[in-house]
Amino acid sequence: MLDHRASRIAIALIWLEFSGQRPACVLCGVEDSNMSSHNADWQLQMRGVEFERGKILDLESRVDWSERLVSQHEHDIKQTHYEVASKSAHLEKQIASLEKRIKRSERLIVLLSDIMIALIAVLFAGLVAASLHGNIPWKGFGALTAFVAIFFAGISVSRGYWLK
Repeated sequence: MLDHRASRIAIALIWLEFSGQRPACVLCGVEDSNMSSHNADWQLQMRGVEFERGKILDLESRVDWSERLVSQHEHDIKQTHYEVASKSAHLEKQIASLEKRIKRSERLIVLLSDIMIALIAVLFAGLVAASLHGNIPWKGFGALTAFVAIFFAGISVSRGYWLK
């Protein structure tokens, strides 16, 4: 079984071959065995891998640089994921609080519109009472009827009951 460094070298060689660059060594067949960084050169030579020492070191430095770059990208991705998750949680809390404010505002608007409709109904009821001729009970009954009719008509229009 190849150790980690030897497998990285093999991956780098394959990458160089597919990228169009000519590697400085040729693999003639590698068997599974225990390989360490101390005996890697000897075992590679014994298995038919011919290389130039500088090229292998260059490959190793490229592999190390690539691993550091991947590690940095992993760190950046994790950091970005954490930042996105925290901002998302913050925005969800903000949206929930805004939804509560909107519901409270809607209730306040409904209350104020009901009060305004009641005031308009009282004014019209007073006009009806003033325009009726006769005794007090008829004026009171006419004003009450006008108030109820105008109030319920205003409520049904403001809440959209007539649309359903």
